[in-house]
Amino acid sequence: MRLINFLKVRIDENIFLYPTQLIFPSIIYHKKLDKVKLKTPNKKIIKNSFSGRILIDHGIVKAEIQDNWLLDSSDEEISYLPRRLFWLIYELTKLNNPNITLLDNYLNKFISYFYDSNYIKYLPPYILSECISNIILFNRAKNKSWIIKDNFHNNFAILACKSLVSNIEFRGSFSTCNHLINNFRALYLSSRLIQRNKDNSFFLVFWEKIKKKVFIKSGKIADGSVHYHFLITRWLFEICICAYELNDYEILNKVNPYLKSNLEIVGYLSRADVLPLFGDLSPDCPVEWLLPIANYVKESCPYSAVGNGTKGWDRIWSFENF
Repeated sequence: MRLINFLKVRIDENIFLYPTQLIFPSIIYHKKLDKVKLKTPNKKIIKNSFSGRILIDHGIVKAEIQDNWLLDSSDEEISYLPRRLFWLIYELTKLNNPNITLLDNYLNKFISYFYDSNYIKYLPPYILSECISNIILFNRAKNKSWIIKDNFHNNFAILACKSLVSNIEFRGSFSTCNHLINNFRALYLSSRLIQRNKDNSFFLVFWEKIKKKVFIKSGKIADGSVHYHFLITRWLFEICICAYELNDYEILNKVNPYLKSNLEIVGYLSRADVLPLFGDLSPDCPVEWLLPIANYVKESCPYSAVGNGTKGWDRIWSFENF
């Protein structure tokens, strides 16, 4: 009876579009998230988190942040750039001495806007995935830890994960396959928000379903876009880095073969004097920011080799917060 009531009240109907074997693990994982107690945020930070407007660099465009966290653009993907939170990571990694206080303030303003309006559950799952991952990566860069120390950031990530786990992008024949990897990345990178969570059953089943939808037999991504190949390889890389740093060899051993296979393609594409940009371009981040991924093509354990780079994506792992 408790489970039935839980399903009625807590679980979005979208969860029943999932592969049959994933439905129950998803419900259990949602229930774990539901048990996590939200922490008392710092009210002073919330009230004083926003002052003045400056140009924020989203990687492909610089623009002021608007009160509704949208950009004025007829292109919906451009319009939603502020809500993806990539600007948080891009601003952090593009300068040797980024303004951490400013970035924290803008992030707190973003969280306050969606937290107070209870709008988190209405964010599309891909946007939610980007939000969660970028908040986790921002805190990982600052604190060298996958545990979020800031209570406000922690609470938002928990609420966002609860919404995402009920809205993973399994849509039958309408599924966007690469989105599933991004959904997985967000939920896995944030998995240590659940204290003492050592049960990987949800992630193991989820990964098995992703494998069947996303990769060809060689383990490579069947995508004709150079930009998206770099982007998806980045997602796999971050999952492996997180698993390695958490000593989670169960997930690492599952995902690493796919990282290695796709790094081979990255290596092949990077041999040219000029990167051949064919196929669709992603609004998520500039391809130039992703180029450091190619530095790890020849590494036997690429996930353990990061931490010495000075440009783009590499800076996440070598950032020093003085």
